[in-house]
Amino acid sequence: MNHYVALVGLYIALAVPPEKAPLPNPTKPFDHAHDFIFGPLVAYIGTEIPQDVLPHLQNFQGERQLSRTIEEGRIASAYLSPKLMLGGETPHPFRLPNEQFHAATAHWCLPQGGLGYLRLRADKRVSVHVEHNRMILKPEVSQTLSFEFCFGLLNETSLHNQSWQVAGLEIAHDIQDDLKLEGDKIHVLSQGQPITLSFKLS
Repeated sequence: MNHYVALVGLYIALAVPPEKAPLPNPTKPFDHAHDFIFGPLVAYIGTEIPQDVLPHLQNFQGERQLSRTIEEGRIASAYLSPKLMLGGETPHPFRLPNEQFHAATAHWCLPQGGLGYLRLRADKRVSVHVEHNRMILKPEVSQTLSFEFCFGLLNETSLHNQSWQVAGLEIAHDIQDDLKLEGDKIHVLSQGQPITLSFKLS
């Protein structure tokens, strides 16, 4: 969140020291700059963060697994460690994946500093559950799953059918017996920043 303005970041910024605020450097270009217009409104409304939550917004409090029911039929799960964060969600009852909703995401610390991320792109519903440092994906129907990575240089990447090594992160993937991977290769659909890896499950 230090590369763009998020409304939740504005609210958190009211309750933590300036150096801990999840906001970008205003002297440099950043995304969603127009959301700064909400700053005066956020300051007027204020924020109330439970005392047991506030320490987690100020410093990392240790490795943990989370699971929360958002609403009936929707469960979000996450794993947090010092250098890796995973998030998943069961399908929305009526909303398909889009630019604002990704059922699986990961963020990790890059060897050269900064953060890398990946997010799942799918046209149809996929159920994602996070268990420790594993993501379990269950597509509702046959479809192409694409993972969009943003991590820096492509030459830091090694791609194989059973594992991906991506800029300080190693990902092993396993296709369950009731699904099959169509074709024998992971396809790199685009190169540069970011890249997209795509494979079809049926």
